[in-house]
Amino acid sequence: MARTLDYNAVWADTTDMLRRHREAIIAIAGLLILVPNWASGFFIGPPDLEGAKTMGDIIAARGEHFSANWHMMIPLSLVSFFGGIAVLTVLLRPELPRIGDALLFALKLLPVYILVSILTGILTGLGVFAFIIGLFYVVGRLLPVPAIVVAEYDKGIGIWGNIARGWDLTRGLGWKCFLLIFMIMLVALIAMGVIEMIIGILCTTVAGPDGIPLLQTLVSALTASIFGVVVLALEAAVYRHLMRQDAQ
Repeated sequence: MARTLDYNAVWADTTDMLRRHREAIIAIAGLLILVPNWASGFFIGPPDLEGAKTMGDIIAARGEHFSANWHMMIPLSLVSFFGGIAVLTVLLRPELPRIGDALLFALKLLPVYILVSILTGILTGLGVFAFIIGLFYVVGRLLPVPAIVVAEYDKGIGIWGNIARGWDLTRGLGWKCFLLIFMIMLVALIAMGVIEMIIGILCTTVAGPDGIPLLQTLVSALTASIFGVVVLALEAAVYRHLMRQDAQ
């Protein structure tokens, strides 16, 4: 039987998981996602792209930014990865009800999760080189892979096995999966932009042109963290939705 993707069912499951596990998610995401995001925004900041006119200029600016800040960027990214795995563990491993158990499991998964993320990034990059539309399709086909790494770790299917499993689960659903994540991202980016703009205007009105960097980076990190947690829950919900169809 061909699998289908019911947007309403997936979103209902997403919000239900977030509601049922909100205490654990707030605790984990607050420490392991929000704090690294804020530290990155406040102490590192974005790359200076002023004067960058070509793609080569942008790549060079980002390379210089990384070279100057890698000693902070890498540890903060690892902590965020760890937090994301822990959130997925809470959502997908009910046999680990305690936060401490979820954190220990996430720590065990961290190397595999990072390698799978690198490989999915490479595959997505290949989609860019193929055609930009190919990128969209690959993003949709690989959407449940992070959830698979957590939920099916005990099967020992390996790094490529996780990617192949995600590719198989979304067979015939690549565009529907991409459209789902695209709609969520679009709404989230608009909301984040509006919130940050309002906070920026208030801060510059109160404190002058320099604003209040501590508050502005905190708000930016908070909105990005909320969006990241919603995406993680969405990935888990898509995986659960497709797996239920296999079980029928």
